[in-house]
Amino acid sequence: DESTLITVSTEKQTLLVPLKSILYIEVLGHQLTYHTRDSGAVSARQTISYAEAQLKRGGFVRCHRSFLVNLQYVRKFRTDRLTLADGTELPIGRKYTRAFCEAFDRYYLGKGAMG
Repeated sequence: DESTLITVSTEKQTLLVPLKSILYIEVLGHQLTYHTRDSGAVSARQTISYAEAQLKRGGFVRCHRSFLVNLQYVRKFRTDRLTLADGTELPIGRKYTRAFCEAFDRYYLGKGAMG
């Protein structure tokens, strides 16, 4: 199903990456790194705003100016930090705390209980 894929164009190829396999996305300059469950990290020359626009429908939320996270993999969080299912810890920027908490609640309340 195409709605569950995102197009990631690297210097040498264009990949179709399943949304459900992306743990989080990190930005450094104009380089985005898609950290995936299945195929490690894939880097592309894109902006985080571009990725955010493409991924909003897929349960992703900005938790920091440098990170977009897939809510499906968030296992716990405090006001300044979250932990993913694989043990990765990411910061939650003060500017993003409220929006992150609201998105987390909407995501999990919409699915019943957190599994």
